[in-house]
Amino acid sequence: MIDPMRHLAPRALALIAAVTFLGACSGSSDDEVRVPSLRGMAVQDATTTLTAKDLAVQVSQPSVQSGEDQSCTVSDQSPAADSRVEAGTTVDLTVTCAAVSQGKEPEAAESAPAPAPEQVGAASVEAAFASNYGWPEDSHWSAIESFSDRDYPRITVVTTLYDKVENAEEATGICNAVASVLSEDWTGVYVTAGEGGPFLAECARP
Repeated sequence: MIDPMRHLAPRALALIAAVTFLGACSGSSDDEVRVPSLRGMAVQDATTTLTAKDLAVQVSQPSVQSGEDQSCTVSDQSPAADSRVEAGTTVDLTVTCAAVSQGKEPEAAESAPAPAPEQVGAASVEAAFASNYGWPEDSHWSAIESFSDRDYPRITVVTTLYDKVENAEEATGICNAVASVLSEDWTGVYVTAGEGGPFLAECARP
């Protein structure tokens, strides 16, 4: 029997031997691909990257509450980045999800229009004074007619008093009592003789 290898040129035989040797030493094949680094990537981007490299994807993801917006990224992967695997190999992705604020403004409740700021201010002082001193039931404070914040940040106490000298002691007592219930929004108190009348007393918040 004639050996067909005898008819090949020595140089061709050497080339075939070299290619065979290199293929055996490389330990890789044309079907192997390198696994990319996916940590920190969004799940959708990681999936697209793996699919482009002919690799399958398996995602291990926490359950998502209905109606809850979440941002999910890859926190771990297997096989590890830069590993060489056969095409079609499944890469397991461990995913971490964080809640994302939807930025929705709370809906305004249907209610009556809010009172003007000055009404709220005067009313709050009036309520505090009534709670602490029993006005208007307590006859000791019968001279007080109303509260006004026309001179904000000082509260004005409108009274039935009329004389700055004769009513000085009573006006000062009213002034100090009202000042004792003021919040930090107020700096002090004016006591007047009637609505828009002259000042009978003036005092600061303690």
